Amino acid sequence: KNEQMPDFSLIPDSAFPCSLGEKGILRMWAECSKPLNAITDFVGGNAFNTVLDRVSITINANPALEAEIKEKISGKTEFSLTVSDTGVITLEATGAAMHAAYPFGSVNAAVVAAKLLADCEQLNADDRKTLSDVVWMLESNYGENLGIKMEDDFGHLTVANGMVAVQEGKLRISLDIRYGTNMPGAELESRLDTVCKSKGWEIV
Repeated sequence: KNEQMPDFSLIPDSAFPCSLGEKGILRMWAECSKPLNAITDFVGGNAFNTVLDRVSITINANPALEAEIKEKISGKTEFSLTVSDTGVITLEATGAAMHAAYPFGSVNAAVVAAKLLADCEQLNADDRKTLSDVVWMLESNYGENLGIKMEDDFGHLTVANGMVAVQEGKLRISLDIRYGTNMPGAELESRLDTVCKSKGWEIV
C-alpha cells in the first residue's frame, strides 16, 4: 500500500547460518504383489512428508484372533480395539509424527501396528509375512534394509513413511527419501526396485 515494489528481494527461508543446498527428494509407493487375506483395510496418513502417526486396520471376524489381540494390547495406550456386531475387528494404533526431513524421534504407527499383528499366531501366515515386510522396510530411518544407507555433507539419507493404504486388495506404503550427493536419484530408485522385488513388493 505504502511503498513501491523493490527491484530485488532476498528472503532466506531458513535459520542462521544460511543453507547452502537441499537434499534431493524421492517419493514413491511400494506395493505388495500378493493381496491381503484376512485384513480388508489398512489406512492412515494424508501426506508424504509427515511420519504416519495414526493408522486403522480392519480384519475379518475371527474370535480367536480378537482374543489374542486383546491380550497383546492390554495395558498399552497406543492401541484401541473395537469389534462390530458382526465380529469385524478394527485395530487403531497411534505413534508420534515428525517431518520427513527430520524423522528421528518419530514413532511410525504403521510399524507399531504391523509389529503387533505380525506376532499374532491367529492371523494367517500370508498377512503376517506382509506385515513383517512393512516392519523390515520402515523400522529404520536410514534405509539399511533397503540397501540405500549413506551419509555425506548433508548428513544421513533418511526414509520416512507418511501414508498407507489398500488398493485392489494389495497393501501399499509411501516412501519419502531425502538424499545427498553420494548417490544419484536414478541409482536410488534402481536399488529400491531390486530390493523390493526380492521381498515380493514393487515400486509404483
